[in-house]
Amino acid sequence: KRLLKKLGIKGKWVCLMVRDDQYLKDRGPYDYHDYRDSVIDAYSSAVLELIDRGYTVVRMGVKVGKPLKIIHPRFIDYAWNNSRTEFADLYLGAKCEFAVGTACGFMSIPQAFDRPIVFVNHAPLEYTPVSNQKALLIWKHHVKDGKRMSLKEIFDSQAGQITYGPNFAKLGITLEDNTYLEILEAVVEMCDNYPNVPWKALQKEFWDVFPIHSISPYNARPLHGKPGMRIGKEFLKGYCD
Repeated sequence: KRLLKKLGIKGKWVCLMVRDDQYLKDRGPYDYHDYRDSVIDAYSSAVLELIDRGYTVVRMGVKVGKPLKIIHPRFIDYAWNNSRTEFADLYLGAKCEFAVGTACGFMSIPQAFDRPIVFVNHAPLEYTPVSNQKALLIWKHHVKDGKRMSLKEIFDSQAGQITYGPNFAKLGITLEDNTYLEILEAVVEMCDNYPNVPWKALQKEFWDVFPIHSISPYNARPLHGKPGMRIGKEFLKGYCD
C-alpha cells in the first residue's frame, strides 16, 4: 500500500514493458539481439487509450533509452524516474490488470502470476508461449524482396526459430516493427474481449499453419505445448485475407 501511494497508483494498473537497446549497452556485445528491440514512442496511442479507460499505466524497465513523453497523472514512467526497486518490479507485475509489451525477462513475472499479457513486436515467432491462455500476440512483420512474408513463408524459411539477428539478413529478411495502430488494436482487443476467445475461425487459420510440433535445435525437446494463446484479430486479418 505504501508503494502504490508513493507511485501515485489508484485503482487498476497496466504494466508497459518495451525492450530497447539501452539495457544491454553496458553488458557487452549483445547487438545480435537488437531485432527484439522497439521504439517506445509507438506505444503512446495505446497508453492514452488505457488512460481514457481509467487505467494507470506504469512503464517498466531497469534501464531505458528515453522517456515516453506523456504527461498525465495516470501515466508513470517508473523506468525513467528512478523510483524502481526489485520489490516493486515483482509486485507491480504480479498484481497488474494485464501487461503490454515486448518479450523479455520482466514478462516472466505477470506470466508466473497468471496475469494476461499482450505481446507485441514479437520475434522470433516460434519462440512464444503458445500455451498461455491469457496471452494475445502480434509479431514483427517479416519483409523479403520488398514484400511482407506470409505465415507459411515465415515458417517454411525457418525464420520463426532464428535467435541470432544476423541470420535474418542471411535469408534476405528484415523485421518491421508494429505500427501505432496495430499496437493500439491489440490493446483494445485485450480490454474489450478478455477472457473470451472470439473469431475462432480466424484463429484456426493461424494454428493450421503454425508448426506446433517443432523441435528445439538446442535441446531436441518440443518447443510448444497445447495452443491456448490468441492472435490479435485485426492484425491476423492482414495475414489470412
